[in-house]
Amino acid sequence: MLQALLLIAGSGPALAQCPFAGNSDEIPAGHEVVAVRPVAIEGYQEAVEALDIEAVKADILDVLTTSVASWPADYGTYAPFMIRLAWHCAGSYRQDDGVGGCDGGRIRLDEERSWGDNANLDKARMLLRPIKLKYGLGLSWGDLIILAGNVAIESMGGPLLGTCLGRVDESSNYWAVELGPNEEQRAVAPCDMGDTFCTAPFGATETSIIYVNPGGPGGNGTDFLGSAAHIRSSFGRMSMNDTETVALIGGGHAFGKGHGACPDGAGPSPAEDPTNPWPGLCGDGISVEDRFTSGWEGTWTETPVNWTNLYFQYLSTFDFTLNPFVNPAGNTVWRVPGNAIVAPTANLSATEPVMMYTSDVSLQIDSAYREIVDLFAADLEYLEEQFASAWYKLTTRDMGPVTRCVGSDTPPAQDFQFPLPDPPATLPDYDAVAQMISETVNLAGADGSALARYSVRLAWRCASTFRITDYRGGCNGARILLSPEADWPINAGLADVAALLDPIKAAYDDLSWSDLIVLAGTLALEMHGSNALPFCGGRTDASDGAGSDLLEPRLTFGVNDTETEIKYAIKLSGLTEGEYIALLGLNAIGQMHPTLTTYNGTASAMLSSDYFTSALSTSWISDGTQYVSPEGDLYALSTTAFLRFDEVLGHYAEIYADDEAEFKRSLATAWTKLMSIERSL
Repeated sequence: MLQALLLIAGSGPALAQCPFAGNSDEIPAGHEVVAVRPVAIEGYQEAVEALDIEAVKADILDVLTTSVASWPADYGTYAPFMIRLAWHCAGSYRQDDGVGGCDGGRIRLDEERSWGDNANLDKARMLLRPIKLKYGLGLSWGDLIILAGNVAIESMGGPLLGTCLGRVDESSNYWAVELGPNEEQRAVAPCDMGDTFCTAPFGATETSIIYVNPGGPGGNGTDFLGSAAHIRSSFGRMSMNDTETVALIGGGHAFGKGHGACPDGAGPSPAEDPTNPWPGLCGDGISVEDRFTSGWEGTWTETPVNWTNLYFQYLSTFDFTLNPFVNPAGNTVWRVPGNAIVAPTANLSATEPVMMYTSDVSLQIDSAYREIVDLFAADLEYLEEQFASAWYKLTTRDMGPVTRCVGSDTPPAQDFQFPLPDPPATLPDYDAVAQMISETVNLAGADGSALARYSVRLAWRCASTFRITDYRGGCNGARILLSPEADWPINAGLADVAALLDPIKAAYDDLSWSDLIVLAGTLALEMHGSNALPFCGGRTDASDGAGSDLLEPRLTFGVNDTETEIKYAIKLSGLTEGEYIALLGLNAIGQMHPTLTTYNGTASAMLSSDYFTSALSTSWISDGTQYVSPEGDLYALSTTAFLRFDEVLGHYAEIYADDEAEFKRSLATAWTKLMSIERSL
């Protein structure tokens, strides 16, 4: 059995090259590739690695400084325009479910491309299209957009930490449809008062915008403290703290201007008119003085194409609330008293007073934000350090661990990437470890079967924290042994299982807890009658539980879970519905607590399709907390009960109930995928 299970014998590949060990993606013979989202075109990885990044940057710089008649550049450069494109592509990310961000390049697709906040960004992408066509496969839209923003910042003297490449473009909005506005979004992240007041788990404060309304809550123009509260809430939902938030807002607004030349708007969106989107209804709609984008007209600083901390100096020095001004679009902006400071107009033919949005002014009103504003006003070097880090986080946080980044310009792993230590230089003799696991189970006597079942559950729970949207979680790191995961109610009792494995861990200095958990669970599953299962070592252990706080199961597994919530949890898991349902069959060998499994009574010794037969043939009813059979002798999790309630989920259950061999084949595939999914990035 061990030879069938273990793919890391001494005659095989070097253990440092065992798949997904963090420093190699070579896969030993016999171990199938684990498909994850998004699936890259064959040859993409090699094409990215071969890309001449400096040549791409040079071509981007040429685009920035070459104004075209179809969409003239503000101040003679498209640099601020490209920063907005990159920010809005990356800024859709939300931490609750990991949805959004620029990986996938979905700002090219509806609904995102048609958000009002993304007005005219189709023009920015058209400016970049010749570069995309020139470099082809190795330059994804996601990477090109972020590179354009980075080159733009550098071109105006701004600071950068580095660039993470390797984004894979998607051809549909499937992985971000929940950003809305649509019924899918309202089902998983609804907003109060229609689409105009959104709280967690939704990221922005309104649908179709990136963060907050520039005019404050509801666009009322004068609620500065309300605007600050919205900023803190929204940026917090996107994983930013106060310092990062202020650095990003002020650093971004060091450049460029807002456009709102008249009250008539930008015109139909790409969804409404894909042949001529956002034509502009002010004058000719094209020239810089006739442009409508956000509806807030004006420039933040007197040097809109140079990196400075003037934005913060203004907020630290002047009381903008004393000089409101209604701009041509009818929205209120705020100017320096006496209009004492002016900026060039976008066509460089005149000057105009600098201005701030209500959201900008809120930073000088909120006491915590004001403290940071004053620090940045007094210390440009500190601002540069904080902005560079925050910008890299903004543009990279959806990419997952640093091991997914490609390119020599990738910075060292950052805290927001929750880095793990490197695997040990030498790995243990896994055959010997497996033998010791088997002996431990056998020595447990009558409790051995229970230990085996619990080992399956420990590995299952350890790995099932993974979510595919931003590649967080999984068993690599063994964070299930650390807070907060160790404290989750669903993991109650699993620390005791780990304690029983502790003598094995103590016997091998080079054995990680994460490898031991997965190997013990895999062996135990075979003991209960699964097909032969592959195992690949080389995992490592985290020193803390950072990154787990948002990975607690979305489902309660009680009667309050809905069909939509169950299917969304499956989607986020990175498993197919068939794979997820196959894993539910593990409940058949679980401890028979009525509140945790379908069964109430003696534990089943072996895997079988009886679990699915029972789930499908029982008329589950609610007792207000959980699902129970009419006779009261069987209990079910929501995921089990919906095998009967939902035709799609039930379809797979019917297959497995009818064909035990197919169930075991599907279970083997699903288990192998789940145990390695976070390492196959």
